[in-house]
Amino acid sequence: MSWLDKILPPKIKREGKGESAVPEGLWHKCPACSATVYATELQQNAKVCPKCNHHNAMSARERLDLLLDEEGREEIGDNVKPTDILKFKDSKKYPERLTAAKKATGEDDALVVMKGKMNGLPVVIAAFEFRFIGGSMGSVVGERFVKGVRRAVADNCTFICVAASGGARMQEGLNSLMQMTKTSASLHLLNEKGLPFISVLTDPTMGGVSASFAFLGDVVLAGQTSGRVRAMLNEDGRPVKEAGPSIPVEIQGLADVPQAGDEFMVLADERRAREIATYRAGKFRNTKLARQQAAKLENVFADMSADEVKQLPIIIKADVQGSQEALSASLLKLSTDEVKVQVVYAAVGGISESDVNLAIASNAIVLGFNVRAEAGARKLAEANDVEIRYYNIIYDAVDDLKAAMSGMLAPEQKEEVIGSAEIRTVFVASKIGTVAGSYVTSGVVRRDAHFRLLRDHVVIYTGELESLKRMKDDVREVKEGFECGIKLKNYNDIREGDQLEFFEIKEIARTL
Repeated sequence: MSWLDKILPPKIKREGKGESAVPEGLWHKCPACSATVYATELQQNAKVCPKCNHHNAMSARERLDLLLDEEGREEIGDNVKPTDILKFKDSKKYPERLTAAKKATGEDDALVVMKGKMNGLPVVIAAFEFRFIGGSMGSVVGERFVKGVRRAVADNCTFICVAASGGARMQEGLNSLMQMTKTSASLHLLNEKGLPFISVLTDPTMGGVSASFAFLGDVVLAGQTSGRVRAMLNEDGRPVKEAGPSIPVEIQGLADVPQAGDEFMVLADERRAREIATYRAGKFRNTKLARQQAAKLENVFADMSADEVKQLPIIIKADVQGSQEALSASLLKLSTDEVKVQVVYAAVGGISESDVNLAIASNAIVLGFNVRAEAGARKLAEANDVEIRYYNIIYDAVDDLKAAMSGMLAPEQKEEVIGSAEIRTVFVASKIGTVAGSYVTSGVVRRDAHFRLLRDHVVIYTGELESLKRMKDDVREVKEGFECGIKLKNYNDIREGDQLEFFEIKEIARTL
């Protein structure tokens, strides 16, 4: 036994009594709104938080399950396994990292390719698994990608790639970078056959993977701008013919400078690219205006303070007519002289795109009682910053709205005297100005407090402190029985014997 084992306390063994009765994985805490929801409910909602519409990360097979029909699936390239050709070692050996990633994900590598049907139409889909070493592009990823493309060509169907990757895999060195040439060559097979290739960029997609398929002469669409690639320059300023994974390039020929984060697309028709760019620009303007007008329960008070909103418009969707009527009646009772609840629309059924469009037009908040929003409605609401709140208990909806409306009521302001001081000497500094040498007679003097200047018990001036010093040092507060130097903000007419009364203004929230 070592000396360390002797000084450490013995380990306490716990019996089964102290174990939690709640099974693991039953609940999920949203990283955006911190709401706790059932894991099954989150899974049924395509891993989108029902409270705030936050999109949680998805695995490769979860994306495939969403895209492909259940029957007729066939995995492609699953027999291809990674090997440690270079015997690479950083803090860990490459085989150790592969084993850990396989244990965490259940996958052999960062790409899963499947042949199946999407709404009855044949398709081949390749989905990246970001949890497998950051979805990095190794030799296995490239090989499976090529096998998927060749299978799409053989079966004469569409090829789709759902990207989620951090770039090249450093453990495979040059072999990883060579996958650019390999995948690029395979995509020419699709072009020769006239088959569509759809690239879906998900978060995160970084490095050269996000710009893997840009070729000289192709029409490029990025955000709200378009153009034909006239030239491409590498990091050394030399012209190149093509760019693939992990290859940064400067593209010349776009009509305007795209924004950081804009989606990069390659189209065969320049006219079509201009049409899409024009449409995106118009949609961006409309979205920007809609976001400025969109209502949220938390910012209604800010709008009211600017005398822009005097009502709280809401849209109610419920599962049955009785619930809809009860919820509407309960919320209307919350109206006061200052804040009015306005039910713009109330109906039975799920939340549709029409409801979201109505919310945009009327600056309303959407409340769902025992219902959920359709996929199209969720996307539209997210794009236009429209708030959708879900409830299954009427009192919860009433309490939330009541709390928000209580915050809308103008708070009561109350003054609280915290201390007083006597001005015993007045001196003028050339760089500072007039300073009152004071003695704190009661309470405390704080730098951020307000003051009243009293002369013969008459209020001469009310204002704020500019600075508070003690023994030439700036301080936050000075307590009773101590001397200090006080500089009054925008006021210098002070005399010996004047009294200073210090107070703070506190806001007291009003409730309904």
